[in-house]
Amino acid sequence: MSNFKAWKGQKYNALPSENAAKQRNRLFISHICLFIIYLLAFTVTATLNLQNEKDNNMVAYEDDLKKIDRTSVKLRGQEGYLAGLDVMHELHYHCIDHIRQILQCHSDISVHTFEWDPVLPYPVMKPVIERECKKWEPIYEWAKYRSPSLENGSYLEHPVLGELSFLSGA
Repeated sequence: MSNFKAWKGQKYNALPSENAAKQRNRLFISHICLFIIYLLAFTVTATLNLQNEKDNNMVAYEDDLKKIDRTSVKLRGQEGYLAGLDVMHELHYHCIDHIRQILQCHSDISVHTFEWDPVLPYPVMKPVIERECKKWEPIYEWAKYRSPSLENGSYLEHPVLGELSFLSGA
């Protein structure tokens, strides 16, 4: 279990990249059939789970924003500002161009190799490659812990339109 609960009530929590996202090696299996199955399953999962704004957004405090030299929208009825880890945005199935840019930015230079396919007249990429990855669970737990509260309705209030009812959790 993560230690994020111990941070409750503190104004400033270290960003997850500083503590939780320790890297580990992980084998990636890249068979095209598995990819298609994953893509279908992921699309359904993304549609059902990742559309929940509570899981995609987080509370950032002034100290957080100063540290990264950014500003954001003030939350309604609670301390802090609206923010989100970019990985949550990247997981939305509709952000393909964003994913392309992230892939280019973080250019994975793991080397893949090929083998002869017994049926095809050309070599195919070997489906297994080892990569160094961040641990997902601590990042997700950290972001979930920092989700804005819906206890008092919407956590945003537009300067002109008022409370945004579509974020009320109702």
